[in-house]
Amino acid sequence: MTDNLNQNILLFEKILHTDKTFDVLKTYLKCGARDACYFYIEGFINSADTLRFHEKVCTSQYEGNNIDEFARKFIPRIESFVSGDEKKITDAILCGNVALFIDGCPEALVIDLRTYPDRGVSEPEKSRTLRGPHVGFNENITKNTILIRRYIRTPQLVFEKFTVGDVSKTDVARVYIDGKCDKKLVDKIRTKLENVKTKALCMSQESLAEQLIEKKRYNLNPFPKVKYIERPDSACAQLMEGKLLVIVDNSPSVMLFPTNLLDFFDDIEEYYFPPVTASYLKIVRIITYLAGVFLVPVWYLFLKYSHTLPGHLSFLDVKDEYAVPIILQILIIEAAIDGLKLASMNSPSQLQNSVSIVGGLILGDFAITSGWFVPSVILYTAFSAIATFSPMNYELGYCFKFTRISLVVGTFFFGWIGFAAALILWLIILCTNKTASGKGYLYPFVPFDIKGISKIFFRSFRGKERE
Repeated sequence: MTDNLNQNILLFEKILHTDKTFDVLKTYLKCGARDACYFYIEGFINSADTLRFHEKVCTSQYEGNNIDEFARKFIPRIESFVSGDEKKITDAILCGNVALFIDGCPEALVIDLRTYPDRGVSEPEKSRTLRGPHVGFNENITKNTILIRRYIRTPQLVFEKFTVGDVSKTDVARVYIDGKCDKKLVDKIRTKLENVKTKALCMSQESLAEQLIEKKRYNLNPFPKVKYIERPDSACAQLMEGKLLVIVDNSPSVMLFPTNLLDFFDDIEEYYFPPVTASYLKIVRIITYLAGVFLVPVWYLFLKYSHTLPGHLSFLDVKDEYAVPIILQILIIEAAIDGLKLASMNSPSQLQNSVSIVGGLILGDFAITSGWFVPSVILYTAFSAIATFSPMNYELGYCFKFTRISLVVGTFFFGWIGFAAALILWLIILCTNKTASGKGYLYPFVPFDIKGISKIFFRSFRGKERE
């Protein structure tokens, strides 16, 4: 950059391709007796603030060449900085800031007049609660930080900002309470965020999560390493427990670190009920999920050895005639349930109930009537499919779906030995899995901690924030 306004304008017209793109605009004005110009992106700036800024510049009588001094005298209440770095100024403009150039000044004044289009902070669909605030995060990182600040008002609450993505320049914030969060984890996440190598974070936080966790752990182990939270009260409760959050701009959820297996079974609604009721609901949730994992494989194992079943278990045997082998019935229904789920997700809202519930009932009824399937298979697989929604995490649901299928396939080929081998394999995968901090994924079971186990099944009378 130079102190010649026209040269600076030509430079940034070339950098920003103003001859090709319609939304990068420039406005000429007078700063006292000198010419000035500012660049901005249409739609990003607040019109009222921009008008006040324009009037301030036009009515100023500054004659010096120090634009920093000009900003302190005439733009005192607006967040701004001065820079002569072309790349830094360009990035600021593309992020929605206004860059002011004054003839005779070799630097630019960058002013934050941004206003982003966003939706309200309505309660998320997947995390509804009968009591408590009906508020959820939205896609604006600034609003998400404000929602957290409303719950935790301490100077120890730290929001550290990073820019990730060579092309997207996405704002990312690392959030923790100084003194509560593990310092090694804080330093590790900081180093990872500073060294992220990616072009953009346009589609999902998953690409960032893959960068923050060792690739060999992420690629070879299907169990999720990151929990996504959509409610500010739940996120703040985790911060009070010493966890760390990562907020990504344009995402309505925050990432939780570290995350072990039992974290996925937490439900914020438990802490809006009395301790006895909350503990009962949590135990029911865990038992339901375990039943969803083992019901079909254990039933198929008993069916494999139906000739050895005692009389009181004879109801487990299949006495109806069927045209398709039981193993194929199970696998077909497992795939069909996913197909119905995808069809329901991609259908218009007016047709979702028809596609999911009515479609499933009609298909199931015709499958039994035609002799393809037996009622027992549809009953057990349907219960297992519903049970996988207990922890409200799709990734974990699919992991245990793979576990369920591998147990059934192992039983089909090798009987109880195949069942035991598949179960041991998945236990090894779980035990060797690590969180982002490097600790065990199955804590407090591995390593064993009786106090931690009691907290899993029985909610403390003091509440989550005081534990």
